[in-house]
Amino acid sequence: MSTAIEKVCKDLGFTEEKFIEFCSLAPHRYKKFFIPKKNGAGLRLVAQPARPLKKVQRWLVSEYLSKLPIHEAAAAYVSEKSILDNAKKHAGNKVLVKYDFKDFFPSIKPSDFLKLISKNDVGISAYEAEIFSRLIFWSPGNRPGLELCIGAPSSPVISNAVMFDFDNAVSEFCSSESLIYTRYADDICISGYDNSIFEHVDRFIKKQVFEIESPNLLLNPNKTQFINENTVKKVTGLFITQNEEITVGRKLKRKVRAMVHNFHKGNLSAKDKERLKGYLCYLSDVDPSYLRKVAPDFQSWDL
Repeated sequence: MSTAIEKVCKDLGFTEEKFIEFCSLAPHRYKKFFIPKKNGAGLRLVAQPARPLKKVQRWLVSEYLSKLPIHEAAAAYVSEKSILDNAKKHAGNKVLVKYDFKDFFPSIKPSDFLKLISKNDVGISAYEAEIFSRLIFWSPGNRPGLELCIGAPSSPVISNAVMFDFDNAVSEFCSSESLIYTRYADDICISGYDNSIFEHVDRFIKKQVFEIESPNLLLNPNKTQFINENTVKKVTGLFITQNEEITVGRKLKRKVRAMVHNFHKGNLSAKDKERLKGYLCYLSDVDPSYLRKVAPDFQSWDL
């Protein structure tokens, strides 16, 4: 029995036979549900692994997958980075180009994981990678084969690690052109000095996506945006104003202000109080100046 499998069996109380059986059934041990997409256009599928499977996935991340290299341009699912940090990187530039990968998580397959393990010595053999791939990729049922899901604790690190070569290539290009590049999961942001960058950047990104061997990705052309210097820019849900201030935007500000007013009037339900508390905590992280205006003492409120 090989080393990594020995370790998981010892740490989590499996026999080898039971562990192999567990792995064979793992791709089907998910609960599916849908959440609204952030833009309000449709629903996003989330696949939640069963509790025993989730425990094994977390163990894999802790013992092995956390050793995989993540490029510094990756801004999502990295503990020391936030959406505010990501937006700040682009605040000093005049123009912005945004791209979105179509079906990003489902496009990442077990073969991408196997290539990743073959290139990075994290203590998992090729044989073990084949076995472990059944623990971290699920079977959606309506499509053949296995794929990465939104909802498993192992998915974020895999989604970042498989993008290392792409992130590195785009970062080197942007550095040579005095541009800033970040990627937040499936969202690419590239900012620069003036509108002359648009055509050059667009040509490079499309070529890079076409040429990347792993994973096999496609851009969503409906979400490509070229934002000039006279327009407020939106990066990971935050707005960058023309004077380089970062804010949550007018829509959320109005919503929070109205909820605060209703709270003081005693007109918020328990559920809405909980929602308001979430908004105020979010503001404390990303827009503290507005929080000081609308609810400076909210931590003493009965929320």
